[in-house]
Amino acid sequence: MENKREVVKKLDEIAEKIYGDLIKNEIPSLTLPTRTKSNIVFDEHFGVWKYGKGITSRAAKSLDGAYMLLRTMYV
Repeated sequence: MENKREVVKKLDEIAEKIYGDLIKNEIPSLTLPTRTKSNIVFDEHFGVWKYGKGITSRAAKSLDGAYMLLRTMYV
């Protein structure tokens, strides 16, 4: 149950960040782990593959960027 609360909290933080950007008349943006082969590492403790430290940014600077950000946030 604790993991579910943590996930909901992180999702709320993302939504609050985007909402805050809009209120401040700033271009909404979001940073995410890079989804590339070179950014995936094996966590031996848990026995699963995880994203590494590489990050990428998505911003609504253009119509295509806004559409990509919208698709990313759709839950």
